[in-house]
Amino acid sequence: MRLANAVRFGLSASVVTHDLARVHEFIGSIEAGLITVNLPTAGVEYQLPFGGTKESSFGMREQGPLALDFYTEVRTIYMKYSQG
Repeated sequence: MRLANAVRFGLSASVVTHDLARVHEFIGSIEAGLITVNLPTAGVEYQLPFGGTKESSFGMREQGPLALDFYTEVRTIYMKYSQG
């Protein structure tokens, strides 16, 4: 873990194990934007936000539900209305 986190990049990381405690330790400690467990690290899920950490990241993560936040402009409107 120390060696993996010592590099300048953090695009993706994967671990293969049956030890659930190790999985949680890995998820909590690894510095990567995409983390997989018992799966390959290649590929992008377009319905999910994706980006690396450190020098692997560029720009906003505009995929998945976070895209709504990115493209949403929140406005506040006060109105008094009386009929008649």
